[in-house]
Amino acid sequence: MEARLTQINYNEILMYLGYRGQERPPELEQQIQRCIKQVTESCQPSRLSVRNGEIAGFPLEGKDMPEILSGCQEAILLAVTLGPQIEQLLMRREVTDMADALIMDACASAAIENVCDHFEFDLREQLEREGKFLTDRFSPGYGDLPLHTQRRLCEALN
Repeated sequence: MEARLTQINYNEILMYLGYRGQERPPELEQQIQRCIKQVTESCQPSRLSVRNGEIAGFPLEGKDMPEILSGCQEAILLAVTLGPQIEQLLMRREVTDMADALIMDACASAAIENVCDHFEFDLREQLEREGKFLTDRFSPGYGDLPLHTQRRLCEALN
């Protein structure tokens, strides 16, 4: 399963930017479209996933994860990136045009969701062929799984 970006969801970008149905000036629409294009061109998505056998004993804090994983025979850790070019693009824009940087950050957030959605869809199909199913995707910061868990997940995935 390859990491792939097909489309950045425009409505997700607006959600990340805090828009809830308000009118947007045409200049903003043009700016968002320009930022989508630049982010899409800079993306080099990649992913790494490992199944339970390779991560046995990884401690998960909180009550939500044990509940979600109850009855599961294995777990899959997934790390996804859009590549270092996105970080470089965002850092350059933070110095030259903060509005663009903010919009590009929203575009990158929507893009990473697209890449994760594709991986989840592909994995779900593969597991269904094996007679297995997936729970919902769950990330540090969701429910009571602390955000600082993200660092340990990245270390576990090297």
